[in-house]
Amino acid sequence: MGTKLNNNPPTIIPASRWIRPNGNTVKINCDASWNEGSNIAGIAVLARNNLGEVLDSENARVYASSSRVAEALAVRLDASIIAKHQWWLTGLQKELGYVLA
Repeated sequence: MGTKLNNNPPTIIPASRWIRPNGNTVKINCDASWNEGSNIAGIAVLARNNLGEVLDSENARVYASSSRVAEALAVRLDASIIAKHQWWLTGLQKELGYVLA
């Protein structure tokens, strides 16, 4: 009993890359990873300036009942970093994914 080989060509998935914000702007990215079996999620936030320098970052391990809840918790962590630095007073570029859809 041998192993059956897959002769299909590999699927190429384009890599996403960070795009710098304009001028004196802070760009904040957040994301979540969720395990359905354990309801444990990892959430993370990363804030960078227009030079790509990391200004702040946070991550946490949380319990979430779904992937959407995990994403929402990441957005909440994101908002706490914005409040901590009062970045609403400066230029802020935010990308929110499907959580708000």
